[in-house]
Amino acid sequence: MKVLVVEDDLALSDVIAFTMRRAGFDVMAAYDGLAGLDMWLAERPDLVLLDLNLPKLDGLSVCRR
Repeated sequence: MKVLVVEDDLALSDVIAFTMRRAGFDVMAAYDGLAGLDMWLAERPDLVLLDLNLPKLDGLSVCRR
């Protein structure tokens, strides 16, 4: 299962990705809303973990698009 983590706190993103990889997930990470949207469009992950307060494009705007 492919998971996209969109989180601007790099330490938190790393912890989430590490934990999910250990559980067997294929994890991708983006650090701002625009990069997350681009990655979602390109990769079509099965699950997206999305922060609401992101630089460039907030999480709600990412969901709307």
